[in-house]
Amino acid sequence: MKRKEILKKAGIICCWFVLWQVISYLIGNPILVAGPIEVGQTLLTQVRNQDFWLVVFLSFARITGGFLLAFVSGFLLGIIAYHVELLREILQPIMAMLKSVPIASFAVLLLIWMGSSHLTIWVSFLVVFPGIYHNTMTGMEQTNFELLEMAKVFQVSKWMQIRFLYLKSVIPYLKSGIKTVAGMSFKSGVAAEIIGTPNFSLGEKIYMAKIYLDTAGVFAWTIIVVILSNLFEKSALHFLEILDKKAFKVLDSKSVITRNVRLSKNAGQTDYKTEMIRFQNLTKQFDDRMVIQGVSYTVKNGDVVCVMSPSGTGKTTLFRMILGLEKSTEGTVFVDSKIGIAAVFQKECLCEYMDAVSNVMLISNLEQSEVENELCKLLPSESLKIPVAQLSGGMKRRVSIVRAMVASADLIIMDEPFTGLDSATKKMVAAYIIENRRGRTLLFSTHHEEERVLLGGERWILG
Repeated sequence: MKRKEILKKAGIICCWFVLWQVISYLIGNPILVAGPIEVGQTLLTQVRNQDFWLVVFLSFARITGGFLLAFVSGFLLGIIAYHVELLREILQPIMAMLKSVPIASFAVLLLIWMGSSHLTIWVSFLVVFPGIYHNTMTGMEQTNFELLEMAKVFQVSKWMQIRFLYLKSVIPYLKSGIKTVAGMSFKSGVAAEIIGTPNFSLGEKIYMAKIYLDTAGVFAWTIIVVILSNLFEKSALHFLEILDKKAFKVLDSKSVITRNVRLSKNAGQTDYKTEMIRFQNLTKQFDDRMVIQGVSYTVKNGDVVCVMSPSGTGKTTLFRMILGLEKSTEGTVFVDSKIGIAAVFQKECLCEYMDAVSNVMLISNLEQSEVENELCKLLPSESLKIPVAQLSGGMKRRVSIVRAMVASADLIIMDEPFTGLDSATKKMVAAYIIENRRGRTLLFSTHHEEERVLLGGERWILG
């Protein structure tokens, strides 16, 4: 923070303190309004008291315990409920009740049921839990759908999807949730302590100050609550900031857990010229628009096939049906269930916050050095360790091509792989694809005959 801003904030705070002191002086009754001088003196007296730090510690521990319990529970249940609709429906009325029933009602009931010793923890829990749960669910729902499709095609494990796709989307919503519920957890927790008055608690101290009409004491202990609340909120947000920066750095090979591992020994070694893909009277219609009609075709293992047809004639839709991302309206698409599939999508489908190396390692079983060597064949070395969001469109395209070529897959699908590349780069990329195909089946699309020739594909005019 700049010095000028610090001085400005300090000046504003001083103005408020002066106004507070003036009001206290004009009223002239410390029971009604204690001035900042009286409150400061009371605060110093309390700090010197040998029980002060025990009171602060125990109240902070109770409220923080409830908060952490609610955070972990809300976060985990939010993730599970996102994937399990039945759980989401079961929890819906509970969440509605927690949001609408006054917290005082819960506090009184909990006091009757379990006494005052654990009241603070459960009241803090009930205040925080719905907010964390709903924010986690919202973050999960906002996860980039195209990245989830990429993960499905490359068979990225659920754990890896949660860690590198969902969590990155959820963290901003968790930050927003913490800003809302952190302060509420302390306010409600102290309110519960005032109702239950457990020994050695901030609520007990505020309650006793009220009994003795010690307004300065009420103000002093309230200031302690405000300070603790702000410190806790900033600490929680700082933890999420660290998680946001540290948890998504370059992957190491041991952290990559994909189902593609089982395919790594067989990629490109299936029986020569066996049937790999078969379309039979394939039709795809979106509402009243017919995209693909009556297509029949067979792709055998080891074939290189180039789908050529004008825009809007269903090339991307055809590829999405092979990848299992779309269903046909009529007819059938047969894809050999034993094979692994890799893809270069129409859009890049890269994790923008990750660098090129991490994007490839997310789906690969290669060591980091091996991935870097592969990327250096198509990209300058200085571009490998910066977020792909900072790369040009053509460079992103090359990252997605390397990702597809190093994957453990028998079938490689490329939707217009040369998009955004100049003539010289196209030749370099084509040479890389040919060198690394290693007999695997390649199915790609293009509008240009020269691009088909670069990869030597058999022409298939769709439609």
